Order: sequence, then C-alpha cells, then structure tokens
Amino acid sequence: MNKSGKRLAAFLLTFVLALGIFAPQHVPASTVRLNRSSLELYTGYTAALTLKNAEDIKWSTTDKAVAKVSAKGVVTAVDEGSCSIRAYDKDTKKTYTCSVKVKRKSLTLDASMGTVTKSGIVFSLATLKNYIKSELGDAIGSDVQWSSSDGAVVSVTEDMGLCAQEYGSVTLTADMRGRTYIYNLSVIEAKETAEAKKTAGRLFKKK
Repeated sequence: MNKSGKRLAAFLLTFVLALGIFAPQHVPASTVRLNRSSLELYTGYTAALTLKNAEDIKWSTTDKAVAKVSAKGVVTAVDEGSCSIRAYDKDTKKTYTCSVKVKRKSLTLDASMGTVTKSGIVFSLATLKNYIKSELGDAIGSDVQWSSSDGAVVSVTEDMGLCAQEYGSVTLTADMRGRTYIYNLSVIEAKETAEAKKTAGRLFKKK
C-alpha cells in the first residue's frame, strides 16, 4: 500500500472512532426502572418517585381522589383507597407503574384528656395538636384548619376548640399549607379514674 493509501486508511479509521465517541449513547430500555414498585401512605403524606436512567418523563395517576403526582414525581396521598402512579418514558415509549395504597390514621381521645364542661368534654386544639405530634409524628402547625364530619359527636369551634358531645366516631380533617390530613377519630370513656368515668357518663349519651 502506497503512502496515500495508508493516509486514507488512517483518516477513515480516525473518522470511525470519532463517530463512536460523539454519537448519542442510548440507554437500553432494560436499565430504565422506577425506584419503587409500591407505596403505602397516610393521607397528607408525600413520597418521591424516580424513573432511573430516563430524562423525558410524563407522570400521571389513575385516581386523583386517592393520590396525586407532580411533574417531578412527588406523590401526595389524598384519601384512603388504591390507585396507580404511572411514569411514561418518552424516549423508550414505555410506561412504568407504581401501585399506591392510601390509609387514614386512627386517633382515640380519652375523656380524661379533656376538660369537663356543662356541654361536654372539651379538647383544646393545642392539646390535639400536641397529641397528634407525640403519638403519630405529624407536623401539624398552628395555622391548621380543622373540621369534623359529625358535629353532634365532635364539634370544632374557634373559642372552645374540639368539643366532644357524645361517645362515637367521626372523620376529622386538618387542612394545612395545601395538604389535607384525614383521621378516623374515636371518643371513648375515661380510663384513668372511676370518678372521671362517672362524670363522663353523666355528660354523654352512649350510642
């Protein structure tokens, strides 16, 4: 091979190698995966999903009433139930799914935790906030807005706080900073002293 032929061969080899270096590197579809295949959350809580080795992703939920998802894959639990969060990889044209189960936390207010009044036993909002934080670990702030599903059992007022009128169960909702925390709340007889039980028995009607 003459010199010009060798030069041409060397040039072609260099060109081919350069193509290999600068050509777009496609990630095999098998390496694209969700960091979680399932989630269990309480209402109001969040969790972050990541579609590894993917860049152009579209997130969606099968039921916004149960859980919603942001454009960055942050899942927020809305209310109890089950749904799926889907991550669509626009490059591979494949959809990856995470199953989500949302539950409500349960609270039990003992009559001995409140203050006895003529109308019932009052649990202050501050008391409830501290109780939730200590027992359940929720970051409920002072700007929370409470509501009760049955005011005949537990009513919420600005001046008195939570007022338990009867023994029973309600759905208690706390709205704070764009999130909604939902609890199954039960009001039961006082456990600590016989006198407290007598007092509660005089004030409350048993269902």
